[in-house]
Amino acid sequence: ATSMLLEPLSAGECGALLENLLGRSDAVDEARARITDAAEGNPLFVEEMLAMLIDDGVLRRADGGWALAGDLAAVSVPPTIQALLAARLDRLDHEERGVIGPASVVGRVFYRGAVAELAPEPLRSKVGAHLMTLVRRELIRPHPPEFRGEDTYRFRHILIRDAAYDAMPKEARAALHERFASWLERAAGERLREYEEIVGYHLEQAHHYRAELGPLDEAGRAVGERAGRFLAAPGRRAMARGDFRGAVSLLARAA
Repeated sequence: ATSMLLEPLSAGECGALLENLLGRSDAVDEARARITDAAEGNPLFVEEMLAMLIDDGVLRRADGGWALAGDLAAVSVPPTIQALLAARLDRLDHEERGVIGPASVVGRVFYRGAVAELAPEPLRSKVGAHLMTLVRRELIRPHPPEFRGEDTYRFRHILIRDAAYDAMPKEARAALHERFASWLERAAGERLREYEEIVGYHLEQAHHYRAELGPLDEAGRAVGERAGRFLAAPGRRAMARGDFRGAVSLLARAA
């Protein structure tokens, strides 16, 4: 393995990044100092701060470029990248949050069919349209499909996924992990063996959150037993091929 230390961007590099994203305009000149000071050299912060200004209508398209349409001094700058991403997600409407939350439970890469099944009933027919809105907002991007006929997406950055996931209560996470495990089991079909560890992981998470929320009932224990079966199968296969470290990890989790 090779480790690379990525230094923060300089003020000049942040300015160049902003020009690449917006082109040369008065808006870039006025916004550069505000965004550069807040970003402290983090390029993701630069991009997300810029996206938040566009979401809020402070920057708008005009004459083939960008122009200020609001007061930059009145914009509240979140102190960290995590707070900035949470602020961007808070600006989504109720239905968009109802789509991006279930998507975050699936993982960095997720499937339209899974999100449609996990989303609240009134939103299921609108999932496709809301996913396209999230693409336009640069929160998610299309991804090569893993299942035939299943549109696949990925979060633009893992921190965006984490922010969406952290915004949900544990009870909702537990229920969605369990439901996604069932969806994936059906979607995998004859390829289920390839996905046993992933199914087991989601059931494991459902069991973990149920245990944190209070004493496990019969349904919670059943989720744990099911997770154990799905984790044990790849654990035994790892043992058989001599991958003892992988086997110990999977079988310990199964136990």
